[in-house]
Amino acid sequence: MDDISTALAYDPFTGIFTWRVATKKIYIGQEAGWLGATDGYIYITYKGKGYSSHRLAFLLMTGAMPTLHVDHINGVKTDNRWSNLREVTRSQQQQNLPKFISNTSGLMGVYWSIKRNRWIAEIKVEGKHKALLQTKDFFEACCARKSAERKYNFHVNHGRK
Repeated sequence: MDDISTALAYDPFTGIFTWRVATKKIYIGQEAGWLGATDGYIYITYKGKGYSSHRLAFLLMTGAMPTLHVDHINGVKTDNRWSNLREVTRSQQQQNLPKFISNTSGLMGVYWSIKRNRWIAEIKVEGKHKALLQTKDFFEACCARKSAERKYNFHVNHGRK
């Protein structure tokens, strides 16, 4: 991987990679990478192996591959600008998730329990579910959840659409 910087150029302001070398199918200056069909990340094939472009950005900017997860701060998996990337633990990455498509309350961690006839507020921290509140008041449940997000340092983008 030491010679990858001679083969690839990375623009930290745009997040775009371009080739510095030419082959039969690649020309110098051509944008590098392809969109993963199932996960939406950009990958770059180098010497027969596919690499996540956001991880390559770390390599080219810091001189080493990240040892932890790389989080796209704004949630856009193709936005590899250096200012949009951060190295985080898995737990920290989970604190910057978009709202799930199955969410019906409009707020992550708040749902209506038919069995209890109450709004339930809960949060998952360090892999453990924490019950916050059971109430008839939706607003109260939302406040409990938002307070817990602040308490456990969830990213401000957590639960975005």
